[in-house]
Amino acid sequence: MRPFLRGMILIVVLFRTAPLFAQFDFHVVSGATAAMGDVTVIDDEPLAATYGIASLASQSKTSLAASFTHGFVSEGLDVAALAFVHPLSFGSAAMAVDRFGDKLYNELRASLAYAIPLGDNVEIGTAFHYLHSGTSDVLYDPLHRITFSLALRYLPVEDMSISFRAFNPIAVLSSSSEDVRIPAIFSLGATYLLLDELLGAAEIEKNLFYPVNFKFGLEYRFLASYAFRLGLETNPLRYSLGFGIKGDQWGVDVAAKMNNYIGMTSVLSIYYSFGNN
Repeated sequence: MRPFLRGMILIVVLFRTAPLFAQFDFHVVSGATAAMGDVTVIDDEPLAATYGIASLASQSKTSLAASFTHGFVSEGLDVAALAFVHPLSFGSAAMAVDRFGDKLYNELRASLAYAIPLGDNVEIGTAFHYLHSGTSDVLYDPLHRITFSLALRYLPVEDMSISFRAFNPIAVLSSSSEDVRIPAIFSLGATYLLLDELLGAAEIEKNLFYPVNFKFGLEYRFLASYAFRLGLETNPLRYSLGFGIKGDQWGVDVAAKMNNYIGMTSVLSIYYSFGNN
């Protein structure tokens, strides 16, 4: 009975919280970004290989990162991710893998990304994604698809950035027999250093299948190595907070997000950069 009950819970939750889990766009983010309302435009860490992409251009060190997101309602809502970034003579390349779900239902995305600077204040990036989904039911064939993302970041002044991202802009088909598509998702956001130690961020995200999602975040840094963060997003309505510690070559970030349907979701991410700052 236990697998059956878990399956029923998962189905109910997914139907009631459809905007939470856009197919193959897991919002795999670092704990820093999760704590700031999932505002992805703030992330300059290796996990940006799964969503930010353009910010990879400014990374100057070979880095590894891992992230784990746990939805408390069921293990079937967990997301895990690994990312590797390596700077090249011009720009940076990255590989990332992220997986959502369990044996009952799961989605996997493997990404290859590349980003370059254009002058002193523009960064562009692209990523190719292999998408796979499968179920425990042998009656359903697994899905295999290829798509891509595009991203751009503009730095108009020293303390401000403006970013744009398009995931799966061609909305590839998810079914060979029906006109069912993996959603295209577009986002536009900005960050601004409000004070010497206070960063503000905002983002507008549009999934073609759902209403616009507005996201907001604040980050306060203190004692050089510590950060406290708050966030809010509107669709679905979620509040978030988190804490981060940054060393010379490493970082750890944790976050908690609260939603009316699934309760609290926790996020933990770590990264390590090879070479001294």
